[in-house]
Amino acid sequence: MNGETGPAANPQRRRARTRSEELTGEPAALRDRISRRTAARTRRAVTFVLGLWCGGMLLMALLAPASLRTVDSVIRLAPPAVATVIQATTPETTRGALRYQVGEVNRTLFAIWGRMQMGAALAVLLLLVFLSNANRATVGVAGLMTLLAALMNFVLTPRIATLTRTPAAVPGDAAGSFAFLHTSFAVFQLAVLVLIGVLFFLLFRGRRTGESGT
Repeated sequence: MNGETGPAANPQRRRARTRSEELTGEPAALRDRISRRTAARTRRAVTFVLGLWCGGMLLMALLAPASLRTVDSVIRLAPPAVATVIQATTPETTRGALRYQVGEVNRTLFAIWGRMQMGAALAVLLLLVFLSNANRATVGVAGLMTLLAALMNFVLTPRIATLTRTPAAVPGDAAGSFAFLHTSFAVFQLAVLVLIGVLFFLLFRGRRTGESGT
């Protein structure tokens, strides 16, 4: 047997292992659990899902306000058939009916978006847990994103839908609650966007340090 496989080589292996752990921030046993090829494919899949998630948030941010603006556009530029209906009622009644229709469309979109966010969050979390060598900080960020997605899907969105469909005894209170819920939803979406940025940083920092340690 040569000297490289003898006891003298053990300190060198231990130093190399320690150096690699310092670079990657994770134990060698965890890093070796998944092959480099699988980890790279998982990182690409997570990046793809996060990109779709960001695109969906941008699309929803554009669609919701635009759909509300269509109410005034329909009233102002109504075709003859619609203009006849508008003339048969008061402008307030027409605007209320159109806003309700737009609200129903928005409620459907937000319900679908909530389920899509949950699916994206769970996909990212499961990929990082089972098919990557991600450290605890990375998995923790993905878990927090999943929690925020669940709160939006199961708490905020249903509450907004219920509030907009139920007549309130005090209109001012209903408007205040509606504004608070929408603001909370926007804050949650912004928090998710920040966490996506943090997750991108952790993923690509881990890749760079892993490559430098090879």
